[in-house]
Amino acid sequence: NSFGGGLAEYVAVPQSMVTAIPDQLADAQAAGFRVNYLTALHGLRDRAHVRTGERLLVFGAAGGVGSAAIQVGKLLGAHVIAVASTEDKRAFALKLGADAALDTNEDGWRDRLKQICGGKGGDVIFDPVSGPLFEPAFRSLNWGGPHLVVGFTGGPIPKLPINLSLMKGAALVGVDVRQFLLYENAHAMRHLDDLLSWVATGEMTPPIGREFPLEDFAGAMRFAMSGTGMAKSVIRVSD
Repeated sequence: NSFGGGLAEYVAVPQSMVTAIPDQLADAQAAGFRVNYLTALHGLRDRAHVRTGERLLVFGAAGGVGSAAIQVGKLLGAHVIAVASTEDKRAFALKLGADAALDTNEDGWRDRLKQICGGKGGDVIFDPVSGPLFEPAFRSLNWGGPHLVVGFTGGPIPKLPINLSLMKGAALVGVDVRQFLLYENAHAMRHLDDLLSWVATGEMTPPIGREFPLEDFAGAMRFAMSGTGMAKSVIRVSD
């Protein structure tokens, strides 16, 4: 690219980290695609081993990685229950393909989850929030279910009584796409190929969040931190 003063500057990256963007993926979609969708597929396929028909509970379902988990979960055959804080976010998650949506009001939350699940709980939890519902969600897991720890956007990192893992036969499982790319790069690239093939065939269409011009980068950061956005916010560097 050419910058001010007529000087040409280049960024060199390893060939293994470069992938062609299919025509079906717009720049704004591609901007947040790699990290969000690789996180979702790695978590659900490698760490949770999601099976067809399993109930998948997705927290932060309207966010960047949460919306990716909804779409990937559906393609893996899961029955997806989206958890989001507002009616608009829940509607957004349902539009993405979630089978049901649940609020985040702590009062009576487990009972409402059981109603959605036919008297049972979830089989897998995908959790980039780890907020106040962290322990109630873990307590609601069916026998042997994994709770995927993806992030901590909900605030202080929660604690969990260790006896619950024994009682539920369940596990907390970490999902870190950065280390996945570092230690299992070839595996990660195969996942990326699968994801891009779903896009190319029209099986998956990543949503576009709110776009900001580069000069309003501070506003973009404030908006991203506000928790009011849906999908992945994008800063457009230029036209």
